[in-house]
Amino acid sequence: MYTGSSPSGDDFQQARNVRGKLVKYLTRLDAEKKSMEEALAVYERVLAPVRRLPPEILMEIFTWTRNSQSYYAHRMKGSPWVVSHVCTTWRAAALSCPELW
Repeated sequence: MYTGSSPSGDDFQQARNVRGKLVKYLTRLDAEKKSMEEALAVYERVLAPVRRLPPEILMEIFTWTRNSQSYYAHRMKGSPWVVSHVCTTWRAAALSCPELW
């Protein structure tokens, strides 16, 4: 197998069989890796620091975005609308912040 010479008929067929099994195994490992990466991404989102911010801090940040004079803030449909449509936590914080409206 490792001599560099051409394999005999039986060796050739055996090498093809082993190669086929290795390809199938790698395909299965790739699928398993992809599944694990997707699960890891879910946990990374769950553990994101922004999820631990109290509503009062979120409301302060939202107020700053509302008062921002930046180019990007003016291009949004409206900062209160945008932040209130991110998730239920942000929506509750935004709706509880009269300074936004």
